[in-house]
Amino acid sequence: MISDEAVHPHKRGEEPLAVSVVTVSDSRDPRDDPSGDLVEEGLCEDGHRVERVLVRDDSGEIEGAVRSSLDMDAVITTGGTGVAPRDVTVETLRPIFDKELTGFSAVFALKSYRVVGTRAVLSRTTAGVIDGVPVFCLPGSTGAVETGMSIIREELRHVVNHAEG
Repeated sequence: MISDEAVHPHKRGEEPLAVSVVTVSDSRDPRDDPSGDLVEEGLCEDGHRVERVLVRDDSGEIEGAVRSSLDMDAVITTGGTGVAPRDVTVETLRPIFDKELTGFSAVFALKSYRVVGTRAVLSRTTAGVIDGVPVFCLPGSTGAVETGMSIIREELRHVVNHAEG
């Protein structure tokens, strides 16, 4: 039997990844960002290096922060994925994805349904690749971040390896 390692060699081995965490919020600041803190804590527990950015719910600021982070191995946003008129993270980033990772949304919805029931229909979590860099868009609630990070932490290195070709 051929091992997964033989089919998909992992170029990065176990070295730490550099990840940009972009919080999208009109009401948070760097000292009060529990969702961004959760993302950072999980990544640091896994030995990765994290840089943090906080932007308003503004398409130009969101796109600018993500594009400025494309020198990192991955980007994780939190916030701006809801259905309120100011929630524009998905509308901003989906059009610039080179590829969309639809499976991330599906797995997130399944896991969310197990926790919050039919309220999971409100989730617009998405992920994609921009210029070879995976970008994951999580909601701003800490519960949703915990759910999303349980998926991301399991698959981050694998996605990074495939995205960079």
